[in-house]
Amino acid sequence: MKKVSAISILMFVVILSTGYFLKAASNNKAAVLDGIYATSVSGGNDAYNLIDGNEKTAWVLMPGAGVDEGVMFNFSSFNYIYSMKISAPDKNISSFEIYVNGEKYFSNAESGVDIPLKVNVKSLYVKINGVEQKNQTLSINEIYLYSSIAFEIACQPPVVMTGKIDGSSILEPEEAYNYDFLFDSRRDFGWADGNIKLTGENEFIKFHFDKNVNISKIKIWNGYHRSWTHFEKNEAVKEFTFSDSGKSGRYTVPSEYMPHEIDFGKIFSGKVFTLTVNSVRKGLSYKDLVISELMFFDGKKWFVLNTGKQNDRKNSVIAKSKSGVLNNYLDKRKVFSMFSQERTLEQSIILRSNGSFVVYKNDIYSNNTNTVIADGNWQIVNNTASSAEVKIFGRLRKIVQVSEEAEEEEGYNPYSGENGRKSGSNVQVESSDEEVIFSDVLDITPDKIVSRKKIIDAMNF
Repeated sequence: MKKVSAISILMFVVILSTGYFLKAASNNKAAVLDGIYATSVSGGNDAYNLIDGNEKTAWVLMPGAGVDEGVMFNFSSFNYIYSMKISAPDKNISSFEIYVNGEKYFSNAESGVDIPLKVNVKSLYVKINGVEQKNQTLSINEIYLYSSIAFEIACQPPVVMTGKIDGSSILEPEEAYNYDFLFDSRRDFGWADGNIKLTGENEFIKFHFDKNVNISKIKIWNGYHRSWTHFEKNEAVKEFTFSDSGKSGRYTVPSEYMPHEIDFGKIFSGKVFTLTVNSVRKGLSYKDLVISELMFFDGKKWFVLNTGKQNDRKNSVIAKSKSGVLNNYLDKRKVFSMFSQERTLEQSIILRSNGSFVVYKNDIYSNNTNTVIADGNWQIVNNTASSAEVKIFGRLRKIVQVSEEAEEEEGYNPYSGENGRKSGSNVQVESSDEEVIFSDVLDITPDKIVSRKKIIDAMNF
């Protein structure tokens, strides 16, 4: 199957910098992962089970979850992947979409067959596209990657250590900006300090490990990596102090929209470590200091810290949803479609129990194609048997493509952004692609979702 050219979904865009060099994974060397995560997880059956070489373990989705859920591989450097294979023996998943470096490669890949890639890969996203039976708890046993016909690639993710985290402050709502987001492998979520009127100077984070560890360097996604707009508008760390119980060191970190490794030049040891912010790079709009992701290195392996609190927060969302109308929405993909001679609209939404959400909208009218992708956090304001009020906030990407015939129509491109002509099938189009930060409130009843700011179309079921 030929590579499909598609507009990259921002949630899965990889920032390609000059600091990275293309290189193929050798046959006897593991491909190092900066992280692996799944958008929906039931219990402890997370994405790590997909690369453990054991067909008896699996990534298991939340009950009712399916289409539009997926798993993301973030590699620390480019690795040549000749092909891949997805093992989902229960056959309840009929097809997958495969994204490589933010571009769609396959729309209808199947389980159990070789999927040719033959490309250097920095990010790989496997998204569920079709489900045979609804209301089934879905799972995938293993994902195999190959550097050639004969050699399988061993994926080496960060080791997960247990412990706890505390610090100076957290931005409200805590569900959206807590310390655990530093180690969830998702760059679009992170910790933000809670002092909205003060800069992030003198803020600190304290890491408590259950066992003694050594730390010789860190890898940091400095600033808010949800989008370039988020990165510019919020503060990032400029200088920080790292310390254990007996020694400390002061370090500078670049304020760039890419990860950076900071070598401490010494080994910090023990169970308790503190990162203190000495100075910040100011944000264009906010005084919120954000760190999106962290990893530690002990000289041999990268590792992260898991407190278990994210699962507690998830269980709290499930408990709060059960008592009202949200019980019929949680972790389920809701779709609204409308068809006429002038317009075709399909819009879907998923409110996940892990506190994240995603909206996909594809709107075709006249000669215009309007695509909206919104994702981020959501929070329950109230939830009763007849109605619910939910706050959503995050990033929204608007993509407008207009054929040459409709170019003179008033209001065809209501969004700012770079325009460029593209040709395909002998059709010229104007394209606008913009990303914005947004917040909104959804009013939800058993048969309807309404966006107060009309960020998304009203959905009737």
